[in-house]
Formats: sequence, structure tokens, C-alpha cells
Amino acid sequence: MPAEPAQILLLQAALGQGPEAATAWERWERENGLDRPDEGSYRLLPLVYRNLSRRGFSGPRWNILRGIHRNAWSKNQLLFHQVRR
Repeated sequence: MPAEPAQILLLQAALGQGPEAATAWERWERENGLDRPDEGSYRLLPLVYRNLSRRGFSGPRWNILRGIHRNAWSKNQLLFHQVRR
């Protein structure tokens, strides 16, 4: 299944280098917002947070994105712990 245009913007934000990553994120947030992202977009948000935070980016709703990242990290840690058994 091909990616939606919104998800392409998130991929650019998650994988891009330099100002184009931040520009893609700002455009995605302006056009879509964090209130109700679709499932595919939601799964990309932790990657967006990691990429942009490494580059020193922050924004008005950065704490929400950070929370989404922490939630994904916590769930992954639980899964890794279960698999290790």
C-alpha cells in the first residue's frame, strides 16, 4: 500500500537532514496536527521526534511529540523484556 502524502512528509521529517526535516514537520503539523493522526502517521512520530531533537529542533507542541516518543519507547521496552524470556 503506498504511503499517504501526509506520511511522506513525516518520513522526510524522520529521515531528513538539515532544515528540510524541520520544514517537513512544520508543514505536516500545520496541515494535520497531533490531535488525531492516522495509525500509519502515529507510528512515524517517535522517529520524527528522535531525528528533530538530535538537530535541536523544538516547537509549540513539542511536549506532545516527546510524550508519544516516550510511550513508544516504554512499550518497546516491555516487548523486549518479554521476548528475552
